This record gives sequence, structure tokens and C-alpha cells, in this order.
Amino acid sequence: MTREELKLMLLDEVDEIIYVVDFYNHKLIYVNKTVLNMVGLLEKEALQLPCYKVLYGFDEPCANCNNEEVLREGRTEDERYSKKFDKYFYQKCRLIKVGGKEVKMCVFTDITHAKRTEKKLENEQKVEATLLECLRMLYENNDIEAALNQCLANMAQYYNADRAYIFEFSKDNKSINNTYEWCRDGVEPQIAFLQNIDISAISRWMELFKSKGEVFISQVSSELDKSSLEYEILEQQQIETLIAIPFRKKGKIVGFIGLDNPNQNMDRNFLVKIVASVVLNDIEKRHSLDKLYELSYCDRLTKVGNRHAYVRLMNKLEGRKDISLGIIFADINGLKNVNDKYGHEQGDKMIKTVADILKKNFGKHIYRIGGDEFVVFCKGVAEEEFARHVEKLKADWTTDISASVGSLWLPKCENIEVSVANTDKLMYQDKKDYYVSRGLYVL
Repeated sequence: MTREELKLMLLDEVDEIIYVVDFYNHKLIYVNKTVLNMVGLLEKEALQLPCYKVLYGFDEPCANCNNEEVLREGRTEDERYSKKFDKYFYQKCRLIKVGGKEVKMCVFTDITHAKRTEKKLENEQKVEATLLECLRMLYENNDIEAALNQCLANMAQYYNADRAYIFEFSKDNKSINNTYEWCRDGVEPQIAFLQNIDISAISRWMELFKSKGEVFISQVSSELDKSSLEYEILEQQQIETLIAIPFRKKGKIVGFIGLDNPNQNMDRNFLVKIVASVVLNDIEKRHSLDKLYELSYCDRLTKVGNRHAYVRLMNKLEGRKDISLGIIFADINGLKNVNDKYGHEQGDKMIKTVADILKKNFGKHIYRIGGDEFVVFCKGVAEEEFARHVEKLKADWTTDISASVGSLWLPKCENIEVSVANTDKLMYQDKKDYYVSRGLYVL
């Protein structure tokens, strides 16, 4: 056996990937048996192909090809990832001469196990940091709503999700309401329209919450029945992947926390489970504060906000240039006639029915500011979506119970008081049209 043959035999026996390649056309000149075993090719087949095709599965040279650096420096060392084999390598390359010609020899050491262990540790540190930040926000921030929203933001960023949210069940467990929401830039908020949803819409989820402790949908388009209400709701929101974890109070499911379209760390849903157990305490704390709020800011007849709450929110929103605002001014039609003809008890029923229709369509930020007048604010809603829901509201009126409506959309929260006054004027035009159509108003 010659010295050269012995060298080649030794190269074939090592576990490292060793190959020699032409600088100028990327053709392989030599590969050891480790390469051939890994790629499943015969030597004559491999030597007819460029290195980027054999080792990476690319159809053109690697974007980070180090040929120029090896020619300039004589050698390089770096880490490489091969998507083709899902492996990490530590690569050493150096310039050598074969038959008087300069070529590149590379030695790849498989560092996949070490790299994945490192990434696992990094991920665990990120989980810990995310959880600690959530805890800090919840325990240090006196504004519960702001703390919960920031907690959702932290969680969504860890999972790289489009949207994170909390749903709570109504007291009678007949409906669910989206109470908190965080959205990535460019993702349209849904909270204003995910209110008073019949509990039957998530009957499948309830079974999964009880049996598996979670809902995980990896592909809405292929996993769900396209005729189901569940599919309709998710498809309308452009949701393809979803994780949801239930809240339990004394063993009873009282709501859930969820993520739309998460695309990283999806095998680590324990963070969502931990956050769910933590935020439930703050939700309960908010419920206690809500009772105090109701005494000061809730209209007793309709259970929507009163004028004090309306002024409070206007002041809070004024000058917010980072969110859009939809405004609705509604005035009940024919309330005086009902009061005069049937009594105030019947009139109160009419007021409550109108409030219920508003709650059904908009859920939050509804205010009774006069005997027959309501104002609704829709925060962070797109103009087209707002217009669709205004039309849906009008379609819900009946022959006996309706309200004249004015609506206005603002790209940012400025001059809200003036905008409400302008919306009021639009409402009066709608009321005028209402009475004209019934022959009760003469132009």
C-alpha cells in the first residue's frame, strides 16, 4: 500500500465529512465515505455534482460561500446549517494544491447535538424571562387592563403569533366574550366584534378543554368542517393555526387564553398554561374592581356605561394618535310615544332591548348618555370593518324597536368631543329620514 493510498484509507475511516472542491466551478474532486453514506450516492455520482447540490440541496452556489475568503486568507472556520439534512456543522476549510492546482479542502464536524442543547437552554431562558416579565407586569402595574395586555404581548412575541387574547364566559355560561387582545402590527383587531358569542360555537373546544386540557389546531383549512360555525369564525379572521388553554376556577372552566397563527416554539405550550394560571388571579381581581366601577360608572337600567364613564373614556382616548376610533350615536325611535301610551315600565323594556342589541353587536364601550341616547366607541377598528358592523346593527332593528344612528370613523383619536357632536348631527338626519318614511315628518 502506497503512502497516498494509506492517507485516503484513513480519511475514509473518520466520522468527519471531508471533501475537496474546485474553487471556480464548485465541482467535487474528492469525497470520503462519510459523505457518500450521508448523501446516499456512489462516488462517481457525487463527483459529477457541485458541492452545494450534494451537501445543501441547493441549485446554485451558497449565498455564504467562503471561496473568496479561503483564497485570500488560506483557511477559514465557521458554523454551517444544512437544511437538507437538518444538521449543524463546524466547518474548517483550507487552501491546498493537488497536481499543482489550488483547490479547497473542507472538514465538517457534526455539532448538531451540542447546538440543539445550546438552543434548548436559550429557549428555556427566554421562557423564564417572558414569564418573569409577565409576573412583574401583573404584580407591579396597578392598571390591570394594561398589565394583562402587556402580558399577552410578551407571550405573543415569544410564540411569534399574530394575536393573543383572553375570552371570558358570561355569568350564565351561555355566551363568551373577548375581553383582552394584543395584535401584531398590520393584524386587524377583532375584540369589538367577538362579543356575546353563543357558547355552542365552542362546544368542540369545551370537550377538548375537558379531555386534553387544550385546543391545538395546526391547520384550520384541513382539520375543521367547513360548514361549521367554528370554521366560519376562524376563517373570517384568517386564522390557520391556533393554541387555546382554559381558565379553571374551582375546577370549572370560566374562559380561555389563546394565540392565533403562532409559528415558533409551538411545542412549548407550557408557557401559555403557566400564564393562564397566573392571569386568572388578576382577572378575578378585576371582577372585584368591576363591581365598584359598576356603582360609579354603570347605568343601572341597561348595565352599559353611564355618562360619567363616557366622559372618562373620552378623556382617556383624546390625543391617542396610535389608534383609530369608530363612533356611533344612537337615539331610540318612538320612546316618548311608548312611555305616553303604555307607561314607563314598557319604555324601560324598550331601552333595555336597544342596549342589548348594541351589546350584541359591539360588546364594549357602550354608554347611555341620556334617556334615549347611546354612544358607542370602537377602538382600533378598520374603517371598512366598522362600516360593516354599523350596517349589521341597523339590520337588527325591528318594526317595533329601532334607533336612529349616526356613525363616524376617525383614523386617530383627536377632537373626539367635536366628532361625537358631528355624529349626533348625522343621527338627526337618520331620524328625520325615519319619520319622513312613516309620514310623520313634513319636509
